Amino acid sequence: MSSARQRALLVCCLLRPCWRAPCRNWAKSTLLRSVHFTQKARVTADVATLTFTVQYSGNYTHPYLTHETPAVFIDRRFAVLVYYAGHKPWTGDRNLTYTFPPSKNVYMPTTEGWAAYIDPVTGWGVGVLAPHAWAGLTAYRIGTDWSTAASDCR
Repeated sequence: MSSARQRALLVCCLLRPCWRAPCRNWAKSTLLRSVHFTQKARVTADVATLTFTVQYSGNYTHPYLTHETPAVFIDRRFAVLVYYAGHKPWTGDRNLTYTFPPSKNVYMPTTEGWAAYIDPVTGWGVGVLAPHAWAGLTAYRIGTDWSTAASDCR
């Protein structure tokens, strides 16, 4: 791993290696004091391990729904989304799916609970393992489809 890559991992993980915060209702822009997210981060060689938990302390029984957790936003140069949706999970089956998500939300099945955005030039990328993502994943790219800008955030 190059020192630039290592520095990027360290910046992401070591600035706040552990934090706990209340959840926000995005539709109403209000804090939900009965729901807390916790993140713990650890860096080992070229791997950053982030562990997320959600704790609910309210009295209402919520239905089981899918949520965009963890939500991961990546530099647009990591343009190719790779994941496994085959019928032989965790067997070493190399039948991976490679796609370029559009700016509109699309849903994709994943039978191994992981996905990675990779740089099509170098093959290096950022992967996420979410073992409880049984329903699959949702992906999109912010901004104009096929833009070559590194980011649309200004």
